Amino acid sequence: MHRILIEIDLTDFDSARIESEAILSLIGDRFSVPVLLHGEQEPIVWPMVALAAHSGYETRIGFEDGFHLPDGTIAPDNAALVATARAVVAGKARG
Repeated sequence: MHRILIEIDLTDFDSARIESEAILSLIGDRFSVPVLLHGEQEPIVWPMVALAAHSGYETRIGFEDGFHLPDGTIAPDNAALVATARAVVAGKARG
């Protein structure tokens, strides 16, 4: 399966949002593959999960991106990150 993965490697969310919007505008709707948007570093991991969900893009998360949950506690495992990301995407938790 093909996909477009947009990994933003910045630590300032406003800059990350602007950069992701610029990349997404270049991609447009020219491709019929999933587009994943995510932040590759803390502290933008959770805001980028929320941005992806709000914008209708897929996302991903794991310890390679960050160890902390949105409340600042360290996640006990990858499953906790994924469960929290699912809650953020569903609008049941804040990113």
